[in-house]
Amino acid sequence: MTDKELMMRVANGKLIDEVAYELLVKELTAVIKTKAELNHVHDADAITDGATKSVPTKTKQAEWDKKVTTEQLNAAVNAFASGLAWKGVHTTLAELAKAIPEPKEGYFVIVTQEPTYNNKNTLLIYEAETVNKWQTAGELMMPGKATQTQDGLMSKEDKKKLDGLQNYEHPASHPAAMITEDETHKFVTATEKTNITTALNTANAAKEAATTADEKAVAAQNTANTAKSTADDALAKANALEGKFVYLTTEEAKEIINKYKA
Repeated sequence: MTDKELMMRVANGKLIDEVAYELLVKELTAVIKTKAELNHVHDADAITDGATKSVPTKTKQAEWDKKVTTEQLNAAVNAFASGLAWKGVHTTLAELAKAIPEPKEGYFVIVTQEPTYNNKNTLLIYEAETVNKWQTAGELMMPGKATQTQDGLMSKEDKKKLDGLQNYEHPASHPAAMITEDETHKFVTATEKTNITTALNTANAAKEAATTADEKAVAAQNTANTAKSTADDALAKANALEGKFVYLTTEEAKEIINKYKA
């Protein structure tokens, strides 16, 4: 009888006699002995990774053991930050020592021009528990002040240019050569200026001459008008007198004269 058949027979609840029962117990005992014990173990190398689960290696497990959880990290940061006290910005370590002669655990500051830190903004935290000294927490991402030889918030080249502006004096005048002409703004040379002046003088002289000629013409016209008016008056007077005159021939005049002589 196979294991499968025996189990099916028991499961189906068939009645068996005592001999059969003994036989069944022996067979079941033999079958059970061939099965794994409850406290058996398997070597991890014998386990195959599945689609959704895998067994980590010892190297990977060691890496995980070194990591901290988010909760652990937040707790450590909060515990650390709760003991910090901001004490401002200072130029050098010497100036810091003068400003804070007796620092306490958790004081933190920024130094900006300490040669030890290459004149870069550096965060310092005072550790009193074991070393009693300022410890660097690293260079800040924000650069320090620039100098003419050291980059900072601006390049050293720009800093040098900026420092030079204090010596700059704007000139009172600019040479014409530095100005560029455009379509609406043009320069005039000295020769062109002379030619323009000459042409303007010539035009003004011609205008004055024309004005004088016009004035003379007007005066002449006025004179002519006056002469014509005088002539017209004389003619009118002559016409008025003409009716009063008696015209005689020479002979008639001689006769009258001779008459009065006698």
